[in-house]
Amino acid sequence: MGIASQYQLLYRMGQSYASISLDDTKNFAMLVPSLMIELRKTIAIAIAVSMLLFSIAHQLGQEKKLVSVPRGDVGAIDIDDLRSKWQENVFRILAEYDQNLQAQTTRDALLDLQVPADAQDIHLGLVLAFQAASDTRVNSSVTVENARAAFIKYTTTHP
Repeated sequence: MGIASQYQLLYRMGQSYASISLDDTKNFAMLVPSLMIELRKTIAIAIAVSMLLFSIAHQLGQEKKLVSVPRGDVGAIDIDDLRSKWQENVFRILAEYDQNLQAQTTRDALLDLQVPADAQDIHLGLVLAFQAASDTRVNSSVTVENARAAFIKYTTTHP
């Protein structure tokens, strides 16, 4: 039974209940499930289209929020140069700490440095040691000395 004939049947059934035959009620019983399937398909398509339109509108809104920043010409970083600058800066910062004993200032200065990848653990140890010293935790001086010793050992193996 085609869609057009299904709609004709519904039209006839709506006109007069008295004129409905037994054959029409059987057709109507078959018509309801097929109409439900068509209704589900229509609803699913409507939901999919509305979700698609919403996602497109959302993405267009996000693009407007982006600000383009001109890229600087940074170039490649020489790892040996980075390592030597890092070591010089850490030696300078540790010398300043030995003079003024300001753990928090030392920690902040260490956090401002660029660190080579192979020295990140050593650097983190130094930062955490000076954090412990600035919090006046027990054995913080031992922690600072251990971190300093690890740094010295690193500098001897990575000149």
